[in-house]
Amino acid sequence: MSKQSVWWPIPVESSRWFSEEERRVSRRYHDPIQRAVVLRSLSQGLGVVAAWGLIASRGPSVAWWWVVAAVLVALAVPRLVADAWHEFVHEPRFGESPVPPAAFAITTVGRLAIEGGLLTVAFALLQEVGARSIIGVACVAAAVPLASGLIGPRFVLMLHRVVDVPIEHEAHRHVAALAAAHRLPVPRLVELDKASFQGTNAYVTGQRSALTVAVSSRLLSGPDALLRHVVGHEITHLRHRHLLWSAAASSISLGLTVAGALAVTMRIVDGSERLPVLVMLAAVLSQPFRLLLAWLSRANERQADRDAMRYAPVAPELIKQLHLSDRPLLEPSLIARWQSSHPAPAERLEAAARSTRGTPIA
Repeated sequence: MSKQSVWWPIPVESSRWFSEEERRVSRRYHDPIQRAVVLRSLSQGLGVVAAWGLIASRGPSVAWWWVVAAVLVALAVPRLVADAWHEFVHEPRFGESPVPPAAFAITTVGRLAIEGGLLTVAFALLQEVGARSIIGVACVAAAVPLASGLIGPRFVLMLHRVVDVPIEHEAHRHVAALAAAHRLPVPRLVELDKASFQGTNAYVTGQRSALTVAVSSRLLSGPDALLRHVVGHEITHLRHRHLLWSAAASSISLGLTVAGALAVTMRIVDGSERLPVLVMLAAVLSQPFRLLLAWLSRANERQADRDAMRYAPVAPELIKQLHLSDRPLLEPSLIARWQSSHPAPAERLEAAARSTRGTPIA
């Protein structure tokens, strides 16, 4: 069988793999979330426009903190409402415990502080930066996702409760065999804390040195073939340097977005009105890059799926059970497919069923 393309989806109807009841349950969970996302984005857009009008009405003498506060409120309030609804209303309806209010408050305050600081820096740059400085500012912005993508997962493992998987666990043999097949050093194997990583099956960090594979307790206690397949998927990400390329692509997209938004903003408006215009332009200019990054992410996932089926084949029915336990969107719309970082579940199952089964690694 010829290799399936990693760049383009396999056309398949979700009813091929999931029953009407399974799809109905998925829609009941995801439809309110999708509506909330649309309403949040719309409210943020209208809020920034309103902030722009208020800033313009106060004249050129408006204080810098007032400008920053107006834009921050426009961005933060709709998201805060949506997050609170999701955590304290939507999730409990489906049997999930809400996050502790103290943790929600700490996260919210921390996010507001970071965003307020970034908006203050942006306002200062708009007052001082010249055309020659735009490239420098864009380069600094581009360094943020690169550093975050390469270093961030390691800090996550350090901050949360992760423990090494006991050496006698069968998973160590799978990790060693799969790493050898890909000519990689044997990664460290850790177990994700259930409370901190709810809904996460596995992920990897490291770039050919200090490699770590993190897996959930659910996988470690589940079918051996599924554990091996998921580990094989994650090690493929390491083999093809997906983390590095994704971080580099995010850096380039952010740098171009910042450079374009700054250049256009400085040409069309002056004074305090530049900040809300910059935010709106950045939001518009970032959309094509977001779609491109999502497309690249789906290609990486398809490649990891394909290699995992080659080195650690598993019955599609087991993969289906894993998907169902994660509450994925089983029947995504065309727009949702474009924006998703992973292929649709039905496509992944169809690809697994069509794959040529490789010989399991001893």
